[in-house]
Amino acid sequence: MIKPRVFGNHESMSRAAARWMATELRAKSDALFCLATGSTPMRSYAHLRDVNLSKGGLLRKVRVIKLDEWGGLKADDPASCEAYLQDTLIKPAGLGKRYIGFRGDAPDVQAEVNRVSRWLQRNGPIDVCVLGLGVNGHLAFNEPADSLHPEAH
Repeated sequence: MIKPRVFGNHESMSRAAARWMATELRAKSDALFCLATGSTPMRSYAHLRDVNLSKGGLLRKVRVIKLDEWGGLKADDPASCEAYLQDTLIKPAGLGKRYIGFRGDAPDVQAEVNRVSRWLQRNGPIDVCVLGLGVNGHLAFNEPADSLHPEAH
């Protein structure tokens, strides 16, 4: 059950989120984190990197899967979610071998969705999912709607 918490500002929320993620990693060092991009989690990731450095490799076993991606963008496009995660957390924390992304420019989108779905079936479940809440209430690329699509899409 999610317990909503209210913070006075973005920085205090970011620090609390990083502490919570660190607590989850202490409980399960190889946890599977599903990470969003955007302005909401950016400072949390920076604080998590700092905790990783100060606590001697807290992130050494964590596994990470990217939450979403812009359709049509190549991984090295600076506007891609891939570039954001690589620059913000994956490369600085040395998570390359424990990270799974997916191609926004895949020639066969359904095949890419199926690949990620199979990976999750073999390696899941997701232990921690970091989300940001958009101005219009969207979570990830799921805009407010009358119905949900719980599978990978």
